[in-house]
Amino acid sequence: AANSSSRRRRRSQRQRAAGHDDDDNDREDLTVPPPPVAPGSVPLLGHALLYSRHPPIFLLSSEKSLSSPVFTINLAGRRMVVVGSDSVAQKCVASAPESVLSARDAVAEIGFEYTLGRRNVHVGTDFHKRVLRDQVLSGNKFEGWLGRMA
Repeated sequence: AANSSSRRRRRSQRQRAAGHDDDDNDREDLTVPPPPVAPGSVPLLGHALLYSRHPPIFLLSSEKSLSSPVFTINLAGRRMVVVGSDSVAQKCVASAPESVLSARDAVAEIGFEYTLGRRNVHVGTDFHKRVLRDQVLSGNKFEGWLGRMA
């Protein structure tokens, strides 16, 4: 009995030294479900047609119909997660450096670098990132700003 007790104690000490708690095995596996998918997808094109008509209106209406600030869209086979009006998430996205969350890479990957050119993608995404950062960090609401665009 003394041997098994000392083995358990040594194992517990090794786990703590490795950064594991004793009760790690007792915790439930917490998995996050994938974000819901925006309505209106069609085969092959996904949401590309709806998105191309008026992107801000499409995104805001999808967020409202799903009652979720985070959702998935499919642009002709490219699945993307959209972060909507959750202010904490918006601040994280707006203040993330390009090396962590690259709008340039995302825009280039969906084909705009090919159609618009590398320079235009860089200039355009830098502009949009500045607008996003200014709007979010100043506390302005996108809904009012986008409503004026419609």
